Amino acid sequence: MATIIPRENREGQIIGYQAKVRRVGHKPVSKTFEKKKDAERWAKSIETDMDRRVFVDHSQADSTTLGALLHRYREEVTPTKRGAVQEAGHLLVIEDDEICLRRLSGLASQDIASYRDRMLAVDYAPATVVRRLNLIATVIAHGRREWGMHLPTNPAEAKLTARPKGADRKRERRLQPARVEVLRQLDPSGGAEVEQCHHEPRRDCRRLSLLRD
Repeated sequence: MATIIPRENREGQIIGYQAKVRRVGHKPVSKTFEKKKDAERWAKSIETDMDRRVFVDHSQADSTTLGALLHRYREEVTPTKRGAVQEAGHLLVIEDDEICLRRLSGLASQDIASYRDRMLAVDYAPATVVRRLNLIATVIAHGRREWGMHLPTNPAEAKLTARPKGADRKRERRLQPARVEVLRQLDPSGGAEVEQCHHEPRRDCRRLSLLRD
């Protein structure tokens, strides 16, 4: 059964309406709207989908930002992988970008393309940009598969967002001091490898040279 609950501010003024739907066999779902009629329309459509057994819960994608998803992946999944230090460095850079404010349900290929163009505009190598786009696609795919992030498509996939050309060009980058401690915690060598790469990026540690000064 659906209920519509007015939402009020501190002055007691109604600022929106929360629609909440409960059905046997489904977890309760809710969503807030500015207008009551929109809340009622949404609730009715959800009830219809539940009755037809075609309902898909998008609440996780509605309430989760790309930044939150990347952070969770970096904390829970990245440490279990080979190359964890390098991947964590890339994720930290992505998390600093405005794209991470976007909710997953509203994330589109245009957002990914804009992020790509911003990275190229500040002179990141095409190979680095491709690496990060692929990483975003991997994280979203994991969220869809393992964490209930229901999205119709993965907007970061290469078939939806073009990769820049020239990805075979390679350049070195030096770790920023502020990132060293974060990466050291993920370094299985106890920080020795990160420290060496921080001071000697021209040796065998290009894979750690992720961030520019």
